[in-house]
Amino acid sequence: MPSLFLICAKEPAKSRLLEEALRGLSEEGFAVAARSEQADWWELFSTATTGGLFEEKNIYVVDSPEAMGPLPSPLALQVEKKELASTVILLLYEGNVEKYIPRDVIKLATIKKPDKVPHWTSGRIEWIKGLIKKTGVKWEAGAISLLEEWIEDPEEIKSEIDKLTTLASDGLVTENLVKNLCVDEGSKAFLNLLDGLCEGKAELVVRSLARIKKESDVLPVVSGLHRRMRLAMYLADYKGEKKEDILSAFGAKPYQAKKALLASRIYSTKALRRFVSEMIKASCMNKRLSAGAWEVVEMALLALLNSKAGRPS
Repeated sequence: MPSLFLICAKEPAKSRLLEEALRGLSEEGFAVAARSEQADWWELFSTATTGGLFEEKNIYVVDSPEAMGPLPSPLALQVEKKELASTVILLLYEGNVEKYIPRDVIKLATIKKPDKVPHWTSGRIEWIKGLIKKTGVKWEAGAISLLEEWIEDPEEIKSEIDKLTTLASDGLVTENLVKNLCVDEGSKAFLNLLDGLCEGKAELVVRSLARIKKESDVLPVVSGLHRRMRLAMYLADYKGEKKEDILSAFGAKPYQAKKALLASRIYSTKALRRFVSEMIKASCMNKRLSAGAWEVVEMALLALLNSKAGRPS
């Protein structure tokens, strides 16, 4: 008698769960005998329950089982637990299976669903840490924060963790490794601009800005700079007081907070306030003249970087 293996997910999670399921079943001695887009319940069970000459442990995969409708009651009686079965019928559903499979049969089946990932930052970070723990590879805190901030899709996060685990040097995933391997080239230039400014690295800022000007509109750049340095301005203004309240009010993610805190230490409140004002000016100017807005951005960046040494009050 066959057992049912139910995967309930949309792409790309569906493909990943199928790959994991087939790998696990293969380790138990099962092999794929057939795979079809659609099937008929009666024909499927007839094929699955017809023993071969050598009693092979077969898997029958159906990609769109919703088209078969609900499992007929007589066939439901034939389903047994995987531990007792020599055949597995693996069904790839996109949503809830209860409208197709009776609850008493679901209790006998193996079910795989995507992880429920929290929407809030701290919850996502804890979820990522749980995935990382399974790999046995150490990660810098900044690397985790950057991955969480830069990549939204949980399946893509899992894929990136697998890639970084393989490529980690000396068993450590660093912040730079995440930046170099998980951020596309255009976005990397923008991230380098933001981080370079927060760290006071003039050469990195100038090099990144030159690339961005060729590939991006000015408004997203102005918006990103304003958001990051406005947070730094408030942190510098309060000089460590109410830090957590400020970060919470801004909804700052850990990576953003880390860099903004660094900027608040190397630039004065006055210099940061002047920079934020220039970003507002650039935003207004962009409505009339994009080239003029870029000039305002460039001059504001240089003025802020030059203020670092003297830290004017």
